Amino acid sequence: MNAVVVERVTKVFNRGRSDEVVALSEVLPAPGVYVTRTEDRDGRSWPSVTNVGYRPTFGGKELSIETYLLEGLEGETPGQIRVEFLRRLRDEKKFESPEQLKSQILRDVRRAQAYFRRVPCHNN
Repeated sequence: MNAVVVERVTKVFNRGRSDEVVALSEVLPAPGVYVTRTEDRDGRSWPSVTNVGYRPTFGGKELSIETYLLEGLEGETPGQIRVEFLRRLRDEKKFESPEQLKSQILRDVRRAQAYFRRVPCHNN
């Protein structure tokens, strides 16, 4: 798969938690959910899950990239990140409710964690 360098990182507080949400205009993989590795300019890296798509459950109209770090982010939020797409998990889909989406995200996270147990990610 490919990697994308993100020039701008925006921290978003959404539904009671902090998520890293990024938007960019690079050549991207098809909309969907991916196992990814996220790195910053300082060489820190994190296993992650990334959604490329339009957020149909919430009526989104613009393409966005949302990356969920599977491990905590210590220190400052990076100003620039590189997201390496390792494996496609599924197509993006509209769910009937935010609760159904949350259940699917938890399944996606478990699949990504299983991937990283087989293929380690770290150099932190």
